[in-house]
Amino acid sequence: LWHIVIDNSSSLYSYQEVYGPDGNTPQFDNITIYNYFVWTHYYSVSKTYMGAGQASFGGVDFSHEGPGFVTWHRFHLLQLERDMQDMLGDAPFALPYWNFAIGGSECDVCTDDLLGARSAFDMNSLSPNSVFSQWRVICESVEDYDTLGTFCNNSETSPIRRNPAGNVARPMVQRLPEPQDVVDCLDLKTFDTPPYYSTSSESFRNTVEGEDTIHPIQQTLLSTET
Repeated sequence: LWHIVIDNSSSLYSYQEVYGPDGNTPQFDNITIYNYFVWTHYYSVSKTYMGAGQASFGGVDFSHEGPGFVTWHRFHLLQLERDMQDMLGDAPFALPYWNFAIGGSECDVCTDDLLGARSAFDMNSLSPNSVFSQWRVICESVEDYDTLGTFCNNSETSPIRRNPAGNVARPMVQRLPEPQDVVDCLDLKTFDTPPYYSTSSESFRNTVEGEDTIHPIQQTLLSTET
C-alpha cells in the first residue's frame, strides 16, 4: 500500500484541505498500488485549478500530445511492474505484453487468466470470470475537479470498462494494428517534429500515439476507463 496525499472520506475533498486544518500538515491515506498509478496518470493530464470563478487551465498535458508521451508511459509501466515485483516478492514478475507486430484480430492478453476477457453480455465490460471485473474506477468526477476545486480521491465508482479497438470517438483507433502498421511506424526516422504536438506529421512519437493522420498506429486501442 502507498501513502498519497488524497482522502477517501468525501468526493468533495478540496485542494485547500490537502495540507490539513493548519495548512502545514499533509493529509495521507492508504491506497492500492493500482489506484496510485491510476491517480498519477489522471494527475498528469488534469487541468490546473485556478480558483473559484476562474476557468481551469488545460493547455498543458504532461503525458500526451507531446515529446514526453513515449518516455512518460514507459516509465509509468516500468514503475508499476517494479512495485508489483516488490509487493509479490517475485523479481522476475512481468506485466503481460501485447505484441502488435505479429498481427491478429483479437487482444491476445485480454483473457481471464491475464488482463480479463470481454464480457459475453456487454462488449464494454470485463468477463465476470476475471478478477478485474470486480475492480472499480476512481477519478471519474473530472468536471467537478475542474470547476469546484475538488480532488480526485480514493472513492471507487463504476466497474472498469474496456473495449479493444472500440474507441468510437477516434476513428483511427477502431481497428487493431497490423504488422505493416508497425513497419511503417518504425520506418519514420525522426522521433518528433514541430510543433511537437498532436498536429505533428512524419513524427514517430505522434504516430505511436495515434494522432498522425498520415501514419496512424493506435495508442488507445484498449479504450480502458480506469
